Amino acid sequence: MKILFYLIVYSVLGFVLERIINLVAWGIWYDNSVLIGPYQPMYGLGIVFTLQVWLFLKRFKVSLALKYSLLIVSAIMITSVTEYVSGSLYEYFYNDVLWDYRLTFTFCQGPYTCWFPTMLFGFLATFTVLYVHPMLDSFMLVIPKWVKYIIVLVFLLDVIYTYYEVFL
Repeated sequence: MKILFYLIVYSVLGFVLERIINLVAWGIWYDNSVLIGPYQPMYGLGIVFTLQVWLFLKRFKVSLALKYSLLIVSAIMITSVTEYVSGSLYEYFYNDVLWDYRLTFTFCQGPYTCWFPTMLFGFLATFTVLYVHPMLDSFMLVIPKWVKYIIVLVFLLDVIYTYYEVFL
């Protein structure tokens, strides 16, 4: 339940971040959402997986510099994989492309991943896990359990409604 709630929160934060990036880069509110609500699950998954790596790395008695280095490399790889899988699956199921880095960065070779944005997303995931997540974790303690259940239920209903036709 806790991880699912984190996925939802980071998906909403990813939605907001992407809208800000689109406003800054293109000057428009470009919405390439796949769900009805304000969620970008690709970003939520990237953060949740990166968080799991960090929790694993914290158990080892090695230098903090090594842990941070491994976290950054892992975050870059995780965000790259989630971005590639998300883009590929969307194209497979909907025969449509949500983003294509070849159209925005001349040095990108593939539509769904590109070294420059992926590195930025990896560093952002690292920052989120190290600095934002501890605050969110504290905030989680004051949110009533029933509110969390409602948020999770609304998200799950959105996912079911969105993908109902795809999987039947």
